[in-house]
Amino acid sequence: MAFFSDASLTPLRRLVAVELLVERTQDAKLEVDRAFGEITKDQTDPAAVQAKAQAAELPPRVKEVVVARAAGWTYTPPEASDAEKLADAAAFNE
Repeated sequence: MAFFSDASLTPLRRLVAVELLVERTQDAKLEVDRAFGEITKDQTDPAAVQAKAQAAELPPRVKEVVVARAAGWTYTPPEASDAEKLADAAAFNE
């Protein structure tokens, strides 16, 4: 009795593995964005952001990306939208 290797399963397994990897990568990116958003919320001091990133309890790969982002983060004041600028100009002219 001979055993036949079903080679058709290999591409299917590869496809499933790739889909799982893509899904995990997307989930990790979303977690990085969420965590970094929480860390930088209401912050103006880059050193405080770096300290919070180092102290954050996150999965290792997520924490690595968050810490790397924090190292290059600088505070940028929020910019008013065009609608807000027009409303301010209208209020100023009255």
